[in-house]
Amino acid sequence: MPYLEPAYRELGVILNGQVRRRFDDVKAFLHSGLRNRRRFLEEEIQELTGRLVAPRQERADLGEDQAHLVRELADGGALEALPARPNPP
Repeated sequence: MPYLEPAYRELGVILNGQVRRRFDDVKAFLHSGLRNRRRFLEEEIQELTGRLVAPRQERADLGEDQAHLVRELADGGALEALPARPNPP
């Protein structure tokens, strides 16, 4: 608003207190909207990031479980008892 008053003054328009309050109200409204939008987007980013991390962690946990089971099978000799599979053509 600081730039509006001199511009209107040069045009010969005098802004009264009510107009100034309206500009201030609009400015406050727009800033409030921006704050709300920013907060919403930050929450969306956190949620989506969490949704991406969970499957990665689950895959890592499953990989560890699989490695543990393969080690147990190998240690018990079960892998050597399995017949060898022919290589596919």
